[in-house]
Amino acid sequence: MALIWAALGLVVGAFLDWAIRALTAARVDASDPRCPVCDAPRLDRCLLPVAGALLAGACPKCGRRRWPGSLAIEAATAATYAGLAWRFPPGLALLVFSLYAAILIVVFLVDLRHRLILNVVTYPSMLFALAMAGFLLGPSFASGVGYALLGGLFGGGLFFGLYFLAILIYRRDDALGLGDVKLALLIGLMIGWPGAVVAILLGSFFGAVIGLGLMVRARSSRATMPYGTALALGSVASILWHPPA
Repeated sequence: MALIWAALGLVVGAFLDWAIRALTAARVDASDPRCPVCDAPRLDRCLLPVAGALLAGACPKCGRRRWPGSLAIEAATAATYAGLAWRFPPGLALLVFSLYAAILIVVFLVDLRHRLILNVVTYPSMLFALAMAGFLLGPSFASGVGYALLGGLFGGGLFFGLYFLAILIYRRDDALGLGDVKLALLIGLMIGWPGAVVAILLGSFFGAVIGLGLMVRARSSRATMPYGTALALGSVASILWHPPA
């Protein structure tokens, strides 16, 4: 099952690669796929870097068969999906948490590349997570929704407080973005209580590591850190290490 789900992860990863570029670009046209290297129109089989390479799906203009960024996204998604299949038996929980993982991968990469957490991703995901909570997070529908709301209250409330604290300390309103607050709320709704605590703690740890790495790379203590990236990574790690369902 893990191998089957990993293969599905390759396909999902290829879609996420396209979706990330589409969500962050002015031109969104799924009917006109472009080469991520030279931006030339590509054949349908080139949309999947791994499968496209196996099918000799080179770009007709630049001849590139593989794009390292796309391969990394596909490989990471496949590995995550294999871990989910190992953690969850076939069923609703596996499907839903696989979708959550895909959402968090999008958040991870968009925030890492562009320092953005998109409302078009977080708002619909909040509604979906709340709708699914009753089936996944508790012994009864009501308790599942309650755990989700409690997790959302913890994550969103904690980061809402940190948002205002950052304004008071740094005297500017971009020290911690509202996007991070919304993401913490979403994570709480996805994972529920007490899993949200584990996710936030892991996200804080990864945030410290990422922030230190960015400061070393920039040789400055004022390097900005994509906290949404750290939270998304911590959440995926929490789901794999401490399954909420």
